[in-house]
Amino acid sequence: MIVGCDEAGRGPLIGPLVIACVGFRIDVLKTLEELGVKDSKQLTPNKRAELFPQILELAEASAVTFIPPEVLDRYNLNSLTYQALESMVSGLARLNAVESIFIDKVGESSPLVTYFRYWLGIKEVVIEEKADSKYVSVGAASIVAKVLRDSIVEGLKASYGDFGSGYPSDERTKSWVVEYYRLNGYLPPIVRKSWKSLKDLAPSEFRKKR
Repeated sequence: MIVGCDEAGRGPLIGPLVIACVGFRIDVLKTLEELGVKDSKQLTPNKRAELFPQILELAEASAVTFIPPEVLDRYNLNSLTYQALESMVSGLARLNAVESIFIDKVGESSPLVTYFRYWLGIKEVVIEEKADSKYVSVGAASIVAKVLRDSIVEGLKASYGDFGSGYPSDERTKSWVVEYYRLNGYLPPIVRKSWKSLKDLAPSEFRKKR
């Protein structure tokens, strides 16, 4: 089985980080390419939604981890990502032999390479920057993670109002944070309190990571 892993929601001020790993038989990779699977950022929302069920149908196995803001505020983002990958890939390896794994790099990766090669016995471990645009299996994982996170974000908007994209550079997001804070004196748990951009938007809510 060839496994691709990627995440969605690394930089936003609002909502969870979603990490996905998806495993395929090697002969399925060509089919994924023919369907137009690639880095989710290069696809429209409609195309991602169209590909999402097709990817899961073609997959031998898949795993997803959702990390909420309160956890992101307490621990290092890269460490959380790689811990989640260790757990998910270990689970996939119990279901089916993993021959190769491709991961979008987010930090120091040598411990993860060691874990996969020597503890799980995976022969080929590739952890590279922009892997989602280089390897179709990673592109597939990026689509799964993105579609799931977008679905969560839409649910949050139904409860908390339209906060835009959730990214700190988004004027609508910034306005929503300022207004919510002004009206309530605090921010809801969907907001990441350790993001530095919060210092200017809601100063008393900013929290340094331990």
